[in-house]
Amino acid sequence: TEEFGEERYCGVGNEVDLLNKIPCYGIICITGDFCNFVVLYFGAFPSTLIYRIRLIRRIVMEQGISIIDRKAEMYEMIMALESDFITNFSMRLTINDIPEKVITHSNKSDNIDGFVSMLQGIGFQAYIEICNNNIDKLNINIEHRNFLNKEFTKIIPIRNNVMHPRPLGVFDYPMLKQIFYSIDQYLDFFCWDNVKSIRTKIIEHPEELRLPPANLKKSNDIIENIPTTMDYEETSFIGRDKEIGQLKALLHKRNVHILCIIGDGGIGKTATAVKLLYDILDDDSFNYELILWVSLKTNSLNKYEFSEIKNSISTISGVYEKLGDFVANKDVEDIPSYLIELSQCYNTLLVLDNLETINTSEIKEFLDSFTEYGQVLMTSRIGLGEMEHRYKLEGMVEKDVMTYMDILLRLYGLEAVFTDLEKKDIATNKLYSNPLAIKWFVRCLYNKQSVDEILKNRTELADFCMSNVYDKLSDLAHRVLDVLIVAAGEISFAELMYYMDCREEDFTNITFAVNDLIKCNFVEDSNFKQNKKLSITNFANDFLRTLTIDNRKLMADFKQKEAKLQAFSQQLLQSRHRSPYTMKSFNIRNNDRSQIIAAYYLMEAISLSYNKEIEKAHLLVGYAKKLSPNYFECNKVDAFIYGTTSQVMAKQEYEIAITNCKDEDELVKMLIVYAGFLLRCNDYMGALDKLDKAKEIDPNIAYLSFERSKVLSCINRFEEAEKVLDDMDISSLSERNQNIFYTRKADIYRRKSEMYDVRDSGNKFILLKNAFEALEKSTNPDKGVYTYMGVLLRALSFLYYDDEAIQYILEKLEHYYTQIRREKSFKDFQIKMREKLEYISNSKLKLELTQYLEDYNEISKSLSDNQGIIYNLDKERKFGFFKNTKYPGGVYFKISNEEKDIQIGNIVEFDNVIETERGNMVQYYHIVK
Repeated sequence: TEEFGEERYCGVGNEVDLLNKIPCYGIICITGDFCNFVVLYFGAFPSTLIYRIRLIRRIVMEQGISIIDRKAEMYEMIMALESDFITNFSMRLTINDIPEKVITHSNKSDNIDGFVSMLQGIGFQAYIEICNNNIDKLNINIEHRNFLNKEFTKIIPIRNNVMHPRPLGVFDYPMLKQIFYSIDQYLDFFCWDNVKSIRTKIIEHPEELRLPPANLKKSNDIIENIPTTMDYEETSFIGRDKEIGQLKALLHKRNVHILCIIGDGGIGKTATAVKLLYDILDDDSFNYELILWVSLKTNSLNKYEFSEIKNSISTISGVYEKLGDFVANKDVEDIPSYLIELSQCYNTLLVLDNLETINTSEIKEFLDSFTEYGQVLMTSRIGLGEMEHRYKLEGMVEKDVMTYMDILLRLYGLEAVFTDLEKKDIATNKLYSNPLAIKWFVRCLYNKQSVDEILKNRTELADFCMSNVYDKLSDLAHRVLDVLIVAAGEISFAELMYYMDCREEDFTNITFAVNDLIKCNFVEDSNFKQNKKLSITNFANDFLRTLTIDNRKLMADFKQKEAKLQAFSQQLLQSRHRSPYTMKSFNIRNNDRSQIIAAYYLMEAISLSYNKEIEKAHLLVGYAKKLSPNYFECNKVDAFIYGTTSQVMAKQEYEIAITNCKDEDELVKMLIVYAGFLLRCNDYMGALDKLDKAKEIDPNIAYLSFERSKVLSCINRFEEAEKVLDDMDISSLSERNQNIFYTRKADIYRRKSEMYDVRDSGNKFILLKNAFEALEKSTNPDKGVYTYMGVLLRALSFLYYDDEAIQYILEKLEHYYTQIRREKSFKDFQIKMREKLEYISNSKLKLELTQYLEDYNEISKSLSDNQGIIYNLDKERKFGFFKNTKYPGGVYFKISNEEKDIQIGNIVEFDNVIETERGNMVQYYHIVK
């Protein structure tokens, strides 16, 4: 042990001194894969055995010699196998027994030493072919052949990794070891003296094991400077078979001139790229003649801390200098041009690792010229932003993550610390399946840090993975991130636009900002592509917590907008419940926030159309369509706006809306709304067709019956229209639907009355009275009922020559004036009645009617401050209101017993207006006119 310590662990410190003091009367032998050391102990003091295992593991790990020892052992194994094959072949075969293609491919086939020299120039695959061609001479049976062709072939790529300076695979050592220690049992027709000798040497004299010669080439056909030492070498490369296969396929495509592997820091971009390159060296389908590698990595994980790499390349000139050192002599002054010239002469692959550390704009011009002839492979957290074909590298799959963590834990002697469930939770949920994060975690654990302490202090890890990228983001991208931080969860793209106060003209810029955040792994890629949802990635979230950002103003603004959106959402629910088939009623599928926000802008578009701002309204609808693509309500509103300018475009949008409906409820709604439009266009049969289709889907919708009755009455099919209503059970209807029922009844009577001309005013008057009586059956009239009363009054105004009709109008005005005076239909009645007023012969009726036709706002302007005009009376409850310019909102007064003849339109004088919680009020007034 003293000799072992001095030669292999010189300078370690107290551990070696302690090891040397342990009593031992035998041999300590370290073997096994991945530092699973076995101590063969002979002698006294067996109680020290467990401690000795842990101590040796710790020393080996601190010195990092396990990889070197492993490669030396594997090299000796392969050399012994090759020597024994050559010895056996040379003793039992001649050159005539060797297949012609084997001789041709031997790299020593022209040597004068002949047969043995030729055998020295071939490899394991050729040995197998020689055996298969000489079964009888070598006494090979079926079992021998199965072993050669199924098991022995597995170590052919392992030999390439060992005999050329390449990183080892995760199963290379155990697989080679298994073949090496069993080959004499499976191939017992050969003599295995060299193999047996090396087995003894590995146990008794491991310090004498040789490493592969430093001058070995990685490839005989490709000039390259691919790195030979990688971070993953302590565990070997794990997984990524699917990803490497896809990357190979992309490199084979002619249109892929620049292939960029993008992903989070530490996700394994560099390791995957290197493994890909080594696979290419052995893949005859690639015809590269020159592979140039430059690493621009500036930081790395050193034990359990992140540190800067000395003399790292961080400029474009550094890239050229590094490449020039490999391919050019000192006389070459223009390295970029020389590299382009090389790519013209040789099939060249240029590999740029960690491109984000330099200014990419400086290298774009060079790459544009280089890729006319050569191909480029890059790794980056950002990418160039253009030119390249991007390949997003995600975290490792769960199986590979668990394998990787198991190996690391065993390597550091921590395999018994966690259960499988705990390992899975830490690796996938806490460390996001990121290889670098897992390695950092295990090393911190080995440094005696607690699990909670490690996971709470991920600042340095997050900073390493994200800081270079964050600094290169645009101001707009930073603003987007600020909103996502405040939102504290996933939001839709529509919500982002709403919270950022954006409009249609900002859509493209925000889209590109989000695209940059996805490329840089600040925003989840898959969630956005599948659901159009924005959420910060786990690593980005950890990193953003390290920044000092004052979001108080943004938070207050966000809450205000959120409250406004919530209120609007409630308004939509109420509107849909109250009147589901009006233009301002919107279906929202599964409380979809994108649809709510789209509806928010659609409502604004409707208001703009009311104000004749048609172009602005269409632009706003177009914006809503972008925020919620294929949302049928967008097409519905667009059709409504087109309804005043282009029936063709309106119909087209209604048809698209129907196509975009996702369920029967939405489809029925659109058929009813579309039918209403066709009715307004006098396309009665078209409207009836849509309503019939809706009825086939759901025959129990009351509104369908109302609309069918309306259409039937429009085409004078009154009996059918009445039957539709009579077949309904009015008692089962809601209060609102009952009111609609009465207005539809009234509408039938009114339309019937239009069948009579002025010469048959009696029948006309009777039908209009029947219509009013239908409305008066409502126990709780709503706006719709009062609006239709205005319609009926206008129809009655055409009977101005009939005193009985005028008297009837006065009766209804006295009773309903307060309720209907603000309705547009009533104002239409006023206009029509004023035109006919001079033709009324009964002066008393004319005077009484005039008071309801005055424009009280105009009259009030001519009054003094203490005068007002009465515009509202309720004689039953004995109160009223008057107004003037000083009190345009009105003044409340009580009707005294003396003022029995008080009428709307009277001018009053008043005194002492009192302000109350309910408004202005007077206690004294008198009529002056």
